[in-house]
Amino acid sequence: MNEIESLLDCLLAEGVRFSVENGEVSVFSSKGKFTEDQKRIILAHKQEFKPYLLREAKRKQGRIEPIVASSRYALSSAQRRLWVLSRFERGST
Repeated sequence: MNEIESLLDCLLAEGVRFSVENGEVSVFSSKGKFTEDQKRIILAHKQEFKPYLLREAKRKQGRIEPIVASSRYALSSAQRRLWVLSRFERGST
C-alpha cells in the first residue's frame, strides 16, 4: 500500500468521504466538521489524491462483480412484470 492509499484509508476511518462526479473530487465529513489535522492532510495532498481517486472511480465504474452459480436467480421487477403479462396473454411474450 502506498502513502496516498494509507492516508486515504486513515481519512476514511475518521469519517471523511470522497465523491467523484464529472471528473471533480468532492470531500466531506460524515461527522459534519473536519478536524484541523484532516484539513491539513487534504490540502497538503490534494493534487495527489485527485488522480488516484479518479483512477479508482473509473476502475470501479466498469467492473461487474460475478455472482455465485445457482440453479435459481432472483428476477428483476421488469422480468416479473413480463411473467405476469404472459399469464394474461398466453404465448404473446
